[in-house]
Amino acid sequence: MRIFNINEAKYFNHQFSGLTGDSEESIIDYQKNYLRNNQILREGTSEFNNFRDCLLREIERCLFYAVSQYRRSLDLMIASASAWAHITLYYGSWFASNALLHMHGCSVFSNPARVVDVKTAKPGKQELQVGKANSSYRGSHRKYWDLFYRAMNSLKPLVDQKFSVVLTPISGDPVWQIDQRNQINYDTFRSLSISKDFKTNFDGDKFPSCLHGTLNTQFTILELLLELSFSLASNYSLKTDALDFFNNTTSLKSKIKKYIYREKSSGLIRKTKKSKIL
Repeated sequence: MRIFNINEAKYFNHQFSGLTGDSEESIIDYQKNYLRNNQILREGTSEFNNFRDCLLREIERCLFYAVSQYRRSLDLMIASASAWAHITLYYGSWFASNALLHMHGCSVFSNPARVVDVKTAKPGKQELQVGKANSSYRGSHRKYWDLFYRAMNSLKPLVDQKFSVVLTPISGDPVWQIDQRNQINYDTFRSLSISKDFKTNFDGDKFPSCLHGTLNTQFTILELLLELSFSLASNYSLKTDALDFFNNTTSLKSKIKKYIYREKSSGLIRKTKKSKIL
């Protein structure tokens, strides 16, 4: 899978034109309805421009939700919910990694199983191609991570060396993240093992260094993915209207501060039936 380099991606991400209609909607629906295998999208055509605007909007949505998952994982840093903190961090990594792919002209879809990647990278004559998702792994998320790491291999020498860890399969296993998520999500013994380890080792004064094992790994991965994706988004001057329903006068970072970090909990516990449970 071929991706844009830094300069090519900067050009691509700076071309948002605010097209309306289907390009304002779901990228998943767009590719189902308008893309076909072996199709070439050429810069300057309506097919390319609409897909590009849809994709750039998706990047901002992915960045927003990646930070949202990161922030909410902190609320789950208690023994009884630490397994869910891990799962929340996983989804943050999934959104952040998707944002990285999209910024560089590459997308992975599961229904139908296909990819969009770069055919011609030269600014002014850029082309994207639609093809089959060729992976030996089964399962949509396992295929996704395999394709992600393969695509990101060419980005590694172009960014700071500290980010290599999140652009390289963990312990050489491209599906480590999803396999760990599945084990924790569906195996209560493994979930409680996370809780046991958390209860033994957690110390808020030493956070996040007090995190152990897979929880520590997943936390580290997401933090680095966020740092890299937001750094590149800023470098590429990415800006769309995807989140304008929040407040169309502010930047993406301002929206994140207001609606993710400063927004208070609804205090719903008092409205639940906990008395009937406890």
